[in-house]
Amino acid sequence: MSSSIPQNGDQVVVQGFPVSTDEPHVVYGFPVMAQPRYTTVYFSPTEVSTDRAIHSTQHDQLEFESFDSVESPSDDDINQRSVSARAFIAVTVIFFGLMGGLVYLLVLITHVHHPVFLVESASISMLNESAGNPTMASLNIGILTRNPNEMIVFEYDEFDVRVSGNSEDIIGTKIAAFNSSSESETLLNATAVVPLANISGIINIDVNLHSKVFLLNWYESTQQTINVLCKDVVIENYPGATVKGCSVNMSKPYL
Repeated sequence: MSSSIPQNGDQVVVQGFPVSTDEPHVVYGFPVMAQPRYTTVYFSPTEVSTDRAIHSTQHDQLEFESFDSVESPSDDDINQRSVSARAFIAVTVIFFGLMGGLVYLLVLITHVHHPVFLVESASISMLNESAGNPTMASLNIGILTRNPNEMIVFEYDEFDVRVSGNSEDIIGTKIAAFNSSSESETLLNATAVVPLANISGIINIDVNLHSKVFLLNWYESTQQTINVLCKDVVIENYPGATVKGCSVNMSKPYL
């Protein structure tokens, strides 16, 4: 590698800057005639920093004001929301309560339960026992009827009562018309005088009741026929010894 020393009047490029050779200088071990002339540009950091600070302060202030407006609702707004929530809950509870009551009422009205009939007693009393040779007897049958419905009234016409034993009719009698209010019980008595010979040796009897009944509720009245059959009722020597359930058939199947 060869190098030459510049002479007067030559120009040398040092680090990208042309320099003149008016005065000798040494740069990186080489004598040169002049230092490169640098142009210095001064910036104003105070002005830049001040502008940025003002802009940052304004931005932070806007964010702070926005945060306060969102996160800090007034007391009136809080109270209004609380009242609205309580009102909504109250209206919802009332609505479902009314709907439940309406459904319950419809079930009570449309679903009619059969009346219940029970034979509570069946007894025979001898007549003219003082004569020493009684020929007549009194047959007494006690029947309890119950209305299990809450909003239905049963209005019965006169009952026809037939009593049979050993597959033969023994007596026929009547039970007067009556009303059975909702959730009530009514005791019926069927009494007939029969020849002693007709019931001699009979232990069990069948009791059949037939009538018409009106079903009354708050909006309509319907008429049905009713048949009550009490089978194998045991005749006792004293009242109150027999309790026998009876089957009840109405004229309409949905009853």
